[in-house]
Amino acid sequence: GTIVRRYPKPGDTGICSSCPGDFKGKPIQGLRFIWGLTHDGKGTWDHGELLDPTTGHIYHVKMTRVGNELHVRGYLGFSLIGRSQTWLH
Repeated sequence: GTIVRRYPKPGDTGICSSCPGDFKGKPIQGLRFIWGLTHDGKGTWDHGELLDPTTGHIYHVKMTRVGNELHVRGYLGFSLIGRSQTWLH
């Protein structure tokens, strides 16, 4: 997945300055921030990674589609230690 639109906050440079490796110094818009997911054929994608361009942290990610919602779980190590978001289409 790539970031196609941003909603910048005051002072936001639009550059991924905290990001690691090849991501560092790249524009956030157009940045690939989700990769490596595998689909189980039943609406769940797992075993991928997600970059948070605000902090530069990379998390394991699992996504589940429920209707028009995409439930996204980013975590470190075990899925119990992480954060969930619901993305709407």
